[in-house]
Amino acid sequence: MNSTQKEEELINDLKNQKDTSDSFIFKVPENLERKNIAYYSIILDLETCKEALLQLKKRNKEIVQTSLFTTIIILYGKCFTDSSTTKSPKLEPDFFDSKNENLRKLHLNLMSMRHNFIAHRGQTEHEFGKAYFQIYPKTMIWGIKIGLQRKHSFELDEIPEYIKLIELSIKIAYEKYDKIGKKIMEHIMINFKHPDGGNKLELVNEIDPDLKKYVMNLKRKKQKN
Repeated sequence: MNSTQKEEELINDLKNQKDTSDSFIFKVPENLERKNIAYYSIILDLETCKEALLQLKKRNKEIVQTSLFTTIIILYGKCFTDSSTTKSPKLEPDFFDSKNENLRKLHLNLMSMRHNFIAHRGQTEHEFGKAYFQIYPKTMIWGIKIGLQRKHSFELDEIPEYIKLIELSIKIAYEKYDKIGKKIMEHIMINFKHPDGGNKLELVNEIDPDLKKYVMNLKRKKQKN
């Protein structure tokens, strides 16, 4: 499925939502939507992290715990990591003040696990291994035994603090998302009032004819004034 087909699906989803005929839905220009989409994606990733943390409180099989634990580290790290290809915005860890010193340490811990434990095999306290040579003298059969200890979850008493970290990050992401949204709104309103400005607005939904007539009459009155 190419990007055009994917967008058609998204537009159809919008059209099937309630009350869309009572509103105008315009395409956001590509030069404005990238940051908005990126911060929305960050919010979804962080919400997933929060839900995974809540699930870690339960008694799950080791594979489930490991999957949840890994998901949290990967998605959280993704929100604070540069993208060399898309150059999408990321969160910056500059919102930790003196009151949030403990949260800053938890952030650094997650990023360290992301860089040295999950994404790359670096030196980390979360994985400890030793190799042992074993040989049977009578048969001269030999082999290497590996002893490996890996962290599969957070300590239960740590989880509430990690949730606070995620909630703070979500708050910051929403602030950035809303800020970009206001810029988009201003752009749409300016170009709606002045369609000859060179930036045409593309309407993607069908609206009620009476509503369209009402808006166009209102627009003409404003232009006369």
